[in-house]
Amino acid sequence: MGIFAAIGGAISSFVGGVGSALCSIGSQIGSAIAKVAPVIADIAKPVLEIAKTVVEVVIEAVVQIVDGVAKALGLVPEEIEPDELGARAMQHPEIKPEDYDSYEAYIKELEKADFDKEEFDNLSPAQKAAATAVGCGIEVKAISEKMAMNIPLDFFVASAKGKMSPNDVCGLLNSMKANGITDAGVFAQYTQGKLSPEAEQ
Repeated sequence: MGIFAAIGGAISSFVGGVGSALCSIGSQIGSAIAKVAPVIADIAKPVLEIAKTVVEVVIEAVVQIVDGVAKALGLVPEEIEPDELGARAMQHPEIKPEDYDSYEAYIKELEKADFDKEEFDNLSPAQKAAATAVGCGIEVKAISEKMAMNIPLDFFVASAKGKMSPNDVCGLLNSMKANGITDAGVFAQYTQGKLSPEAEQ
């Protein structure tokens, strides 16, 4: 497919795994996606940006937490992992999120679309990293929309660093929402020492 071919053509260096690719060549991946499908590149951008600032184990934990929360909220079927969700979006750039009422509806449309499993199984680590970034980005947007909150990726990074489980994160989000907090970014700011308890009130 066009997007995967573009990524493969743009990246010639060997990359050992998905986490390594996200951390080491994320900018190249983003540029390759942007040349073919700018909307999909925008979805992946937060994941690729955060991968520049965290270690490989953290970005992998972030992806797992985001996916766990998305599944707990019923946004993504249990059998579809972030890399497959992203690959589905990349195989079908004609299916655009702006054409649907919600990201949840967009995900359901991607589920129904034809999926080339053989191509997916043969993706290089860089191509699979690109698909993971897209899938994780879609899930973050769907979660934010479902919770009616601004949930930046920094929130999930802080959760990963705190070794929280997806269930813990769901509980935290629900607690914040119940207390009238509509920007989960305050949690990340607080864990980074950028926000005092008094400033939250």
